[in-house]
Amino acid sequence: MSEHMIDICIMTCALVLVLSDIIYYISHKTMRRFRNWIFLTIMFNIALTAAADLTTNYIKIINNGDIGLYRIEFTSTMIFFILHTFLPAQLALYIALKNNVATQSEKKKFYVFSIPILMGELLILSNPFTKWIFEFENLKDYARGPLLPVSYGIGILYLIYALYVMIRYRRTVSKGMEPVVWLSVSIAVVGIIVQLIYPQIMIELFCDAIALTGILLTIENEDRYIDANTMAYNRTAFLHNVDKLMGVEKNFMVVSINITNIRILERILGSEILARAVAELVGKLRQLRKHDLTVYRNSANNIAVIYIYRDGKDFELLSNEIKELFEGELITGHFKIELNVVLSIAKVPQDIDNKDNLIDLIEENHELEENGVTVIKGKGLDYLKRRSMIEMELKEAVAFDNIEVYYQPIYNVATGMIDSCEALVRLVDSGIPDLKTDEFIKVAERNGMIGDIGMMVFDKTCEFLSKNKPEKYGLKYINVNLSLYQMIIDDVAVKFRETLDKHRLGTDRFVLEITETASLADNRSVDHSILRMKRAGFKFSLDDYGTGFSNLTNIRSMKFSSIKIDKSLLWNCNNKDNISSMILSNSVHMIRTMGMDVIQEGVETREQFELAKEIGVNYIQGFYISKPLPEKEFIEFLKGNLADVKG
Repeated sequence: MSEHMIDICIMTCALVLVLSDIIYYISHKTMRRFRNWIFLTIMFNIALTAAADLTTNYIKIINNGDIGLYRIEFTSTMIFFILHTFLPAQLALYIALKNNVATQSEKKKFYVFSIPILMGELLILSNPFTKWIFEFENLKDYARGPLLPVSYGIGILYLIYALYVMIRYRRTVSKGMEPVVWLSVSIAVVGIIVQLIYPQIMIELFCDAIALTGILLTIENEDRYIDANTMAYNRTAFLHNVDKLMGVEKNFMVVSINITNIRILERILGSEILARAVAELVGKLRQLRKHDLTVYRNSANNIAVIYIYRDGKDFELLSNEIKELFEGELITGHFKIELNVVLSIAKVPQDIDNKDNLIDLIEENHELEENGVTVIKGKGLDYLKRRSMIEMELKEAVAFDNIEVYYQPIYNVATGMIDSCEALVRLVDSGIPDLKTDEFIKVAERNGMIGDIGMMVFDKTCEFLSKNKPEKYGLKYINVNLSLYQMIIDDVAVKFRETLDKHRLGTDRFVLEITETASLADNRSVDHSILRMKRAGFKFSLDDYGTGFSNLTNIRSMKFSSIKIDKSLLWNCNNKDNISSMILSNSVHMIRTMGMDVIQEGVETREQFELAKEIGVNYIQGFYISKPLPEKEFIEFLKGNLADVKG
């Protein structure tokens, strides 16, 4: 087989392979970003280059010096060099865009990037007059020109840049894709080297076609990154893109769109109509910017936008456009939909400088009741930084045992004794201003540390009982708070039992307080955990009654030993709110009729104390009795109370 026939076979394989890639890519409906179009042009380039080379090799076989065939061969060779020289620049641009090193709007960088390739193309276009790149001797014999190495040098320059980007920003490529990327690039480089050393072996384009196929089936296959309902990118894509942009130190903005009334709309409209409406929203968001804007569907109620903005004016302009979009009416079919949304708009890294806080941003369940659009940006996002500080403080507190338990006395109305108390967690030497217990408990529940903290509190409380013997001073039991999240993530029944055994204590020394949220949780893990705790002998008390949606059936089925009424009901009575007074009085009467004790928390004044006794509560807790006390002070308080009662 002749040399030209071998080249024809190789080029035919390359052409068939890349045409198959093109057909697959075009028919495989997916989103098209600028880099995707660049990838498509690379495939077309290889296809046309292979076709031009096929033409050239075929003419070489049949050309015996004919002027007409010479012109065809010369033209096809020109086309080959024009396209082939352009290929490394296309590849380098694709890799830069893929790694977010370059963006479509950075025109100055693009102009600088284009200078070498323009010089190379000018050399080729001048070839009919200069013969600097190639010529045909005797109208048929191909010969290299003196400046052909310059053309190859330009290509190598772009390949070096591409390799630099891949190495410098390698962490922007997911670990699963990295081997494929390097294998594909290696195959392409091997093809260039072989053809440079052995010009008669025209293998470069075939290697390029193989490399592109590998990239097409992995990096360019974005099915795993697409939300099927809206055709927006999904949460995985959002996190991956954030990694890339932070890896190349780009300034960008994130707009987290939290639809607060999504569940109500789903019940009213149905999931199908709502999905159509959200898809329309995604489409409208995409249309706001042609370049450098990507839309993500992170969850049922969250859509996010990432945009590489040019300056502060561009940032404000897009922020206002998104706000106006959601302030307008959304009409889907025959339905006019009113969305209640919270727009959290952040500059990265100015407002948010780490990935964890961005995850918090899109996962935040805003409990705002305002209708329409609420915008949070700038200083309004400082809560994310504060939350990160609290998380760090909690990690240190758990690691170095910087947790202390305080005890707030609970007054028995019938006996005048302090025969119970509530164990309350405190952080030792916290460096965060105005840090309240409720705040860091919410953070602990959010990041999963509540299990460790809860066990530390229970262990310290058990140690307090076994060491100080407070029952000598009338204390019968201690109320310990149990979080919903604690019951979900931990086998608390087993762990509590082990802790009790370690300190040689019984379950009768404790009452476990759970909130209305926990008691109403539609979660088998919670139900199972509560059942196991009850079987072990623990009693339960319902905390913060009046803040949730408890009903009599739930309260009765849970068989609480006591109900703690939220302070808000009592405090409203001070404002001469007759309705609140009626609710409070009737609630106490109802609960006691059901055979459960009533604890009134938040009692801070003499007037509130007398009112609580008047309406018939069994126990009173609050600053009027005592603030939460550390161990030693609490023991002294118990001694004093016992002396007063006996005296």
